[in-house]
Amino acid sequence: YQDSRFYKDAMEVYIASKEVTPGSDKTNIANFWDDAATFTYTAVGHSVSILTQLLRANPVSIDSSAKLYVSLTLGLNDAMIAAWKSKYKHNLIRPGAYIKKYIDSKWEPAILTPPFPEFPSGHSVQSATMATILTKMLGDKVSFTDYSKYWVGEPKKFNSFWESANETSISRLYGGIHFREALTKGQEMGKKVGENVLKLKFEKEI
Repeated sequence: YQDSRFYKDAMEVYIASKEVTPGSDKTNIANFWDDAATFTYTAVGHSVSILTQLLRANPVSIDSSAKLYVSLTLGLNDAMIAAWKSKYKHNLIRPGAYIKKYIDSKWEPAILTPPFPEFPSGHSVQSATMATILTKMLGDKVSFTDYSKYWVGEPKKFNSFWESANETSISRLYGGIHFREALTKGQEMGKKVGENVLKLKFEKEI
């Protein structure tokens, strides 16, 4: 089994975890995007927070704001439906359980493992949906500072929605709760969801 692709994927998570040490950049990234319900924002709540902060810093008309929020939240809703349908279809084991059984029985992930199947990464799906929709509607070089998790650490500045989405995605590998393929396939799913939402026509175009 050590020659299998799945074992190698698990080893990637295990090796990466050695660099997720107190105060490291990877630890800060894992914690910043650890949007566990009841503890902080949900994952989709974090994406909505990004839009809210952006509009507070750069106000637009109420009609334009409404279109942005409707498009984003429709996309996020569909993203999570698609992700969870896939999670329970594939019902894949989490890195923590696999690594403890086959690599290191004393290993622990950096953040709490959620109580549902691994594939795909919900964070990767929804953040890619966010980036797809907001990039199309607002542009691909929109800089913003995300203050959403000020109690975890310093605010984070991003130069585009995709820069934010990519960090959201890789944070789950740093956290030790997802394999690489859950991230890449999750982003592919999120892009498709976002593209489908962008095809919708409002009854009255704003």
